[in-house]
Amino acid sequence: MTATPPSVETARPPSVRRWIKSSFRPAELEELRRAKTPEIAAQRNAALQVEHLMKHPLVAERIADGTLRVTAWFYDIGAGEILEYDRSDGEFHPLGSRTSPPGVPPNPSVPTPNKT
Repeated sequence: MTATPPSVETARPPSVRRWIKSSFRPAELEELRRAKTPEIAAQRNAALQVEHLMKHPLVAERIADGTLRVTAWFYDIGAGEILEYDRSDGEFHPLGSRTSPPGVPPNPSVPTPNKT
């Protein structure tokens, strides 16, 4: 007797499946496709994921009670440096150069990450 492992779709709880399917709006996907460089697209993707996570009720609850901090890092291979997303200005900065408070409210529209 052989068993067939469950597919990824059936293995996830329905709420997770809905969350994943709704994570990007078509305009956001188009913006990622049109990014000038892969690095800009990767930074933008990371920033969007942070913004989407911040809207999830469980994440928002944990941030509010101080038990969770959500951030995004980007490794710039050419410069050999780690950049951290700062939700207060929508930009990536060298890790440790700024302190992003975990309770900064979501940006209504996340600015395009630093292009330098």
